[in-house]
Amino acid sequence: MRKIILIFCAILLIAIFIGRSGVLSSAFTVELTEGLVDEGFAYSNLYPPRIRTGNITSSEITIAWDFERKKLVSKRGLDYRCAELSGFRIYRDGFWFTDVSAEQNSITDTGLFPGESYKYKVVALTFDNKIEGKPSEEIEVKTLAGDPNPIVNCPKKSHKVFLTEGASVAFGQGSSKAGWADHVAQYLTEHGSKGLRAFNKAIPGSLSAEVAGRIGGEVEELNPDLVIVDTAGINDLTPALGLLATVRGNLSLADFRTNVEKIIELVHPSDERTLILMNINYFDCCWRENSNARNHEKRVAWNKMIRDIANEHGLILVDVETPLENGGIALLGAKPGDPLEHQHPTIAGHTVMAEAVIEAIERYKK
Repeated sequence: MRKIILIFCAILLIAIFIGRSGVLSSAFTVELTEGLVDEGFAYSNLYPPRIRTGNITSSEITIAWDFERKKLVSKRGLDYRCAELSGFRIYRDGFWFTDVSAEQNSITDTGLFPGESYKYKVVALTFDNKIEGKPSEEIEVKTLAGDPNPIVNCPKKSHKVFLTEGASVAFGQGSSKAGWADHVAQYLTEHGSKGLRAFNKAIPGSLSAEVAGRIGGEVEELNPDLVIVDTAGINDLTPALGLLATVRGNLSLADFRTNVEKIIELVHPSDERTLILMNINYFDCCWRENSNARNHEKRVAWNKMIRDIANEHGLILVDVETPLENGGIALLGAKPGDPLEHQHPTIAGHTVMAEAVIEAIERYKK
């Protein structure tokens, strides 16, 4: 027993001596006279960027930032490893928005809604964008009032035939009662469109090319005066969702644009036929659970492209993504990560989507 105690004391003395001599150091206990300890990383030199606004229009916001790197020195005068800057991460309204290179110090956010406020913050990244530094302050920026391009394809005061096209969300999946299209049809019937004939031709799992392939025949057969299209783009760019993994996620942005343009051409919006587009309504929290940042960024780019196309043709674009994200988990079909029900809105979620569509119809009704 005495030998065991002596051995223990010897080990303890050696540990104390080594700690004082600086042979061992802990990232969690090192005190720095300069630099930043970020969640235990004594080698992080990623100070908060200084964010500022740039050019602002009715549909675009430019933000820029300055960034200063500092060297870390301990109280004992020892230099600590300085992390290599690998890029910057931008958050919009509390959600991941995009990553940019270390050389870039500004971005322009496009496809925004006129007169709306957006919040931004920036963080520096290291270790191949795996570790974040401290975030900048969050700034709130408001786009200028007025539409980027006037809406020329406006809804009428009453409609006779209402056609819905798209994939599972347009079909109403996720709601045990009524989907958003059913709510819209009921509202129209009660507000000037008595005797409205509503046709929901959406098919779960559809790709944008499949919507484009069938909508021409539907328009010719039904002669609708109101068409609302969920472009089904989420199925085009979702690469790893269980049974759909082998057929989803490979479409390019250019091909998706071609499909959307084809849909518009086949619907042939006019004074007698209103076409309303919807952006890709996938939940941010679920997207990060089921895919990766690159595909999330791809979806953001596609939504911007849809808005650009709508502006070019003078069409209404209904933003359903924002209210769904703001509603969070309560509007999901189930908990995030559930492979069977992870991206379809609940009854409440479909109601929120219907409200967004109805607001757009009322806003632009001629």
